[in-house]
Amino acid sequence: MFKRESVGTGGRFDPVVRECSAVTERAGVVDLTAAGKLELRGPGAAPLLDRLTAAELPAPGDAVTAHLLTAAGRVYAEMTVARLDELTFFCITGAASERHDLRYICSPTQPPTLSG
Repeated sequence: MFKRESVGTGGRFDPVVRECSAVTERAGVVDLTAAGKLELRGPGAAPLLDRLTAAELPAPGDAVTAHLLTAAGRVYAEMTVARLDELTFFCITGAASERHDLRYICSPTQPPTLSG
């Protein structure tokens, strides 16, 4: 599953593989205290995220890495978007980026919906 294709793993490779396997195959706890967290909820949440990001929105119970895009198609920010249910998204971003990203998501000058 995990390949040792690196120069100088420093003896940390095997413990990290065990931890990743445990979380992947069973369960784990991740401390997100220092991360920025945004919740988007309601019937407009999915269309908004679909319009602002260059990612296919996840199914309920799943998560993706998504890039917020400017109107010119440039990357504005990166975040992890988890879909909790059909109408609720939990977005995780850098601590210093939380207000930056929230301001953009709530901005009236978001990229326009493109047609055709």
